[in-house]
Amino acid sequence: MTETQTDLEGERIQSLDSLAQRQGRIEDKLDELLGHLKPGSKQPEDTGGAPPSVEEQVQAELARAKAEEAKAKDDEAAKAERETTATRLAKLEEHPPKPPVRRSTKLLGWGDGR
Repeated sequence: MTETQTDLEGERIQSLDSLAQRQGRIEDKLDELLGHLKPGSKQPEDTGGAPPSVEEQVQAELARAKAEEAKAKDDEAAKAERETTATRLAKLEEHPPKPPVRRSTKLLGWGDGR
């Protein structure tokens, strides 16, 4: 083996050792935190495919209803914005020019030749 390969392997071994130490510290902290949990506190449980409780069903229905309301509100806002944009666009459309006022009408002050 060449000297550079030996150096690279040494660096890899050191990085693996440091990773193992960090992992050990993280596991220790995690064990400590899990030890602080009270026995009566809610912990996520694996129900194993059991049907959800009534509380979970109610929360799911409430979340679905809120999502539907939010979607309806967004749809109404989008519709109002489209209508407003259509109205503004209609105002910006080009109109045919008015016919020019005859010079004699303007000079004599007749009609709308102001």
